[in-house]
Order: sequence, then C-alpha cells, then structure tokens
Amino acid sequence: MSVFAQDLLDLIIDICDFETLKECSLAASCLRYRSQRSLFRSLKLRAKKFGLVSSRLADSPHIAEYFTTLTLMTQNSAEIETTLNDILLRLRNIRRLELGGQWIKSRSKDRDPLPAPIHPVIVNFIERQCLEELNLEYNYISPALLSYFLGSISRISTASVTVRDTDDERRPTPTPSQSPVRYLKLQSSFEHLCLWLGRPEITPLLAHLRTLALPLVDQPWTTALLAAAANTLERVDFHCVYGACYFLFRPFSTGIRIAAKGELPRLPLPLPLLPALHSIHFHLLFSSFHHRPIDSETIAALIAPGTMPALKDIVTHLSFVSSRTPEELARIPEHDGTLFSVLEDAVGGSERTLTVGWILRVSRKAESVGQSVAGMIREGMPLARLCGQLDINVVVKPSW
Repeated sequence: MSVFAQDLLDLIIDICDFETLKECSLAASCLRYRSQRSLFRSLKLRAKKFGLVSSRLADSPHIAEYFTTLTLMTQNSAEIETTLNDILLRLRNIRRLELGGQWIKSRSKDRDPLPAPIHPVIVNFIERQCLEELNLEYNYISPALLSYFLGSISRISTASVTVRDTDDERRPTPTPSQSPVRYLKLQSSFEHLCLWLGRPEITPLLAHLRTLALPLVDQPWTTALLAAAANTLERVDFHCVYGACYFLFRPFSTGIRIAAKGELPRLPLPLPLLPALHSIHFHLLFSSFHHRPIDSETIAALIAPGTMPALKDIVTHLSFVSSRTPEELARIPEHDGTLFSVLEDAVGGSERTLTVGWILRVSRKAESVGQSVAGMIREGMPLARLCGQLDINVVVKPSW
C-alpha cells in the first residue's frame, strides 16, 4: 500500500509525459489505473492496424473501457465486418468520434468522385455510444442519419459531407438522454449539405444551436440556418474565402453559384432577428485581407441594433499562410478599401459600444509581419483604439 494518498498520486500522474506514464503503468498497482487511463484515452484506427489492435484488446480487454476518443480513417476495408467490428464491440465509452471517409470512383467518366458512405457496422457503433462530438470528413449520409446526428450529438463538424437518399430504411431515433446539436461547423464542399439543412423538415433540429460556423455566402439556406436557431444562437463564425476557393475539393457539381472570383462574400439581406447573438467571428487568409474580403453592406447589417440587439464584439481571425516581407506589406492600401476601414466606419456609426477584436495567427518566421499588420490596424482604426474598443492579439502558431 502506498504511503501517499491516492488523490495526490492521481494529480502527479496527470502532469506526467508519455514516457513517464508508460513507466508508471508498470511500476505499481496504485499508479496503474490512472496512468493507463491517460495512456489509452484516444485510439486511431486504419485498416493496416485492425489486426494488431484487435489482438491487443483481446489480451487486455480492460483498456477498451479507457478510450474516449476514436479516429477511424478507413471504412471500406474488407475487414470492416470482421476484425473492425470486433474492435468496435469492445469500445463502450467513446465520446468523440472522428470519421474520415474515402473517395470512391464514379461509374461515369464525366462525373467527379463521390465520398464513401458510412458502413452499417459503423452506424450501429455510433448508435451504441453516447457521443458528445462528431467530426465527419469525406462521407455521404442518408437524410435519416443526418436527422439522427443533429438530434443526438451536441458538437458536429463536417467537411466534404453530402446527403443522399439510400436504400437503408432504418431510422435511428435519439434517446431522451442524448443532447441535440448545439455546435455546428460546416466547411469544404458545404453547399450540398446546407441545402438539406435548410429544408423545413430539418431546420427544427437546429433550434438549440448556440454556435454556428459556416461560409459567408449569399444563399437562401444561409438565412434558413440563421433563422432556425434565431432564439438560441450566441455566436456565429463566418469563413470568408473568395468564390474561386469554395470549389476546391468539391465532391460533385451541384449547379450552385457561390461567388465569382473577385466578388465580395456577402449575406442575403435582410437578416432574421437574432436576439441572443453576442459575438460574430470572421475567419480569413492574409492573401485576401487587402481586398476587403467582406461586403460593407453585410457588416452594416450585422451590427444593426434591430437585427442583433445583444451583439457585443466582432472578432476577425487573420491567418498568414506564408511569410510576407515589410516591402510586400507596403503594397497594401493604407486604409481605403481594407477590412479594418470598413469595420471602423461601421462601428463609428453605431449607436452602441462594440469591441473589435483581431487575432493574427502567424508562424514563428512571420511574427514580425504579424506585428506590422497589427500596427497597420491600429493606424487604420483610430476611433476604436481611442475609445478602448480595439483588441489585437498576435498568436504564434507552433511549429511541427
């Protein structure tokens, strides 16, 4: 028996690195449980590892209870109904699932490849869990499965996800203990999914949304999504990318016109009343920063008191994808036509106090560039700066 209290030992284990945790898991019984729970919190599965993982779980079945995060990257393996199914049957406490599909070739040479469907084995696994977070990438799902996800998982992120009617007649139903979606992020080839989310039979499932992240586009479903969560929506994240970039990695053509190259992303006006919304976030790349990447009418509509009476802050996340020299920065128009001038004019004409925040994400090599842009923003927003309504942070992204 240890001379130290178990609570103290647990606190020590919580700050140990990976190698130390491995040693602790073998050192003493009083250290084993806590260290193994830390070691085996997440599991990444690919087809080539199915056999190895299945063997390890068979030898030590107790560690299957420790996994709370699962990343599953391969769904069309020949072993999915055998080895993978055996693994999934052992996992009972998964709370966060990252599900990465694969592209499948279209039968027609004239069509783009489609994302792979979610295998029934994995659907059954999802139904057995009490998931709190689901990340989907390169998948297509049925309308029934979409409804189930929205009604039973509180955090959902999607990338290149499409909705298609299938022959599967099963309609999973959320249990009373499961929470409907409160955080929804839509990115990469979003337009087909958004068309479904904007349908009248789907929008009631968005009534509990607190945070919505979506591209800034002028489409009817944008209004439908905002209106569906109008009474509860507290934060909106708009991803502002030029029209030409929206079509990267599209799974197939939808015939939807998003925006032509050079057009400013904008919202469909008028906007619905959003009484609970207190924070708006814009996400954009530095390459589009000096092109005024957001339409000025959209900014004015967003801060209008009659649309969002509880709005307190507008935050712009500016990512630097490559280092820029001071000479290149000098080519950017000083104030006229830039985003900070649009925000300055809009905030200056507002009847209420709004905080304008800037988060500049740079690499270590581009840190000086980020500081230079921060200085340009301060000069371009003198009114917000003098009134104490300007908050600028330069965040250095870690190097991998």
